[in-house]
Amino acid sequence: MVSLILLILTINLFAEININSCFINSVVDEFTQRITINKKKYSYLEEITVNEKRNRIFITESQSILRVFPNSEMAESYIEGEIALKKYGIPHADILESGDIHVVQKKINIKFSLHQFLLNPKNYDANVQKSLITFFKKTAPLSDLGDFHSKQLIYNGRQWVLLDWDNSHEIWDSATDEQWTIISGLHHDYPQSIELLMGIESEIIKERLTLK
Repeated sequence: MVSLILLILTINLFAEININSCFINSVVDEFTQRITINKKKYSYLEEITVNEKRNRIFITESQSILRVFPNSEMAESYIEGEIALKKYGIPHADILESGDIHVVQKKINIKFSLHQFLLNPKNYDANVQKSLITFFKKTAPLSDLGDFHSKQLIYNGRQWVLLDWDNSHEIWDSATDEQWTIISGLHHDYPQSIELLMGIESEIIKERLTLK
C-alpha cells in the first residue's frame, strides 16, 4: 500500500515537472486541476491552449481566462500591448489581473473567428460585416496590430473582439504607409473575400482622413 502511494506521488510529481518544463515559476497539477503561479493558486475547469510554446490558457472556476506565459518578457509584451488597444478603443479581452508571467482576462463568448467568416462571408448576417467594419475603423491609427492574424479576432454575437496580441503595434504614418492597413496582409489568404477586404480598407483609409 505504501509503495502504491509513493508511486502515485511520483507520477504526479513527474507530471507537474514535465508539464511545466518551459514555464518559469508555475506548476500545473492536472490531477487536482490547480495552478500555482509564484505561490498564488488558481483552480481551473479546462485547458484550452492552442500553442503551448507561446502560452497556456485555462478557463478558471470563476469563469475567467488565465493565460500563463513561458517567461516574464512575453507576459510584459502582452500587458504593454493592451495600452494601445485601450487608447484607441479597440475591443479586446480585457486584462483584469496581471503578474510576472500571467494575466487573468474576461472570458469572451466565441461564435466564430475572422478566419471562419472570411472563408465564406455570404453565410453570415449583414450585421456581422457591419460590426467588422466598425472594429477595423477603430484600428485606423495603427498600420499593424502586434502579432495579428485572422484566428485571433472573434465575433461574440454582438461585436468583434481581439483575443491575442503583443506590444509590436505600429503607429500609422501618413508620410510612408497611407494605403497600408492591418488587413492588407489578408488579401492573399482569402481571395474569395477580396472585395469585402478592399471595401473595409477603404473605410479605414477614410477614417484616417479625420486623423490628419
